[in-house]
Amino acid sequence: MSDTAAIDPSRTAVLALDFLTPILQHYASDGFAPGDVAARVVDVARAAGCAIGHVTPSMMVDHGRPLDEAVDFYPPIRPAPGDARFLKDRIGAFASTGLDLWLRQSGRDTLVLMGVATSGTVLSTTRWAFDVGFRTIVVTDGCSDPDPQMHDVLTRPTETPSWIGLWKIAELITADEIIGLLGPVRPER
Repeated sequence: MSDTAAIDPSRTAVLALDFLTPILQHYASDGFAPGDVAARVVDVARAAGCAIGHVTPSMMVDHGRPLDEAVDFYPPIRPAPGDARFLKDRIGAFASTGLDLWLRQSGRDTLVLMGVATSGTVLSTTRWAFDVGFRTIVVTDGCSDPDPQMHDVLTRPTETPSWIGLWKIAELITADEIIGLLGPVRPER
């Protein structure tokens, strides 16, 4: 188990980065597995009261169709009613999206990130989140990269003095660990 401290769902946002069927097909070295892992985490987080955000590259949106039909989300992790959706024009989730404003207005200071690719959107988003002061947690098995070695370099702490590793700027955790930290879902009053 990692050293991740307790998580307050009312202050946490779970971000699903680029979980589109074509991205998983072409850029996830382990196929659809990270999408399935991310879907499990999102379902538990949603039930626990976390905010859920989906970030999608705008270039992969059919702008001639209604938004609900215009994006080829991987089916298990399609946005649900009430989830926030952001279109991005850059690699990371913050630039050009309004994500920072949404997080701050909703009182979220902890981010749980999952996405494809680890060396692209996950790394870029994690760095930005760290720079602007968010507590950032990366679910390592909810991420993938076209290069499995690069995923490992980014998600497995080493003795290197390099700043490339995500462990330097984020808490790294597995899906089972984050699900355990979110705890049993409290019944509504």
